[in-house]
Amino acid sequence: MNNLLDAFQAALLDDPNAGKVSNDDPAIQFAFEIQGGFTIGQVLAHSEGESDEKLSALDDYGNSVHEVPLSLTSHSFSFHFFDQTIALPYDKPSIRIPLLVECITGIVALKIIPRLKETGTDPESADELLKLPFYRFFYSKEGGSWAVTFDTWSQNAT
Repeated sequence: MNNLLDAFQAALLDDPNAGKVSNDDPAIQFAFEIQGGFTIGQVLAHSEGESDEKLSALDDYGNSVHEVPLSLTSHSFSFHFFDQTIALPYDKPSIRIPLLVECITGIVALKIIPRLKETGTDPESADELLKLPFYRFFYSKEGGSWAVTFDTWSQNAT
């Protein structure tokens, strides 16, 4: 394991951009991280317009990301805690970050949590998803859909 870690650290020294996603060609790959540590439950509780004020995203180089080019990427999203891809019911070519996060929040709260409970997942465990902070959205042409990940390792995620 140390050899692998040493090799990875050496690669980062050689190329500080190793592992970073360039959003220059969204049809190939696109990524951003949601700022502020907002949980699914917090976004669900936002009043109208609050998400527009509070939710923002940065790419791997620290640049603001305001919109996601769905027409160049995908309308399908997968989640690390749910073994199914879900299509975003949005037909426009791009979507603003706050609206996308609100839509994903709705999908988790209204589709995924009830399905997990129906399939025998401990209802308390399913409800714990509401406490997960948004982390990263990643699209690659090879994967064909967006991977949505949440911060499950920080002190914020309980």
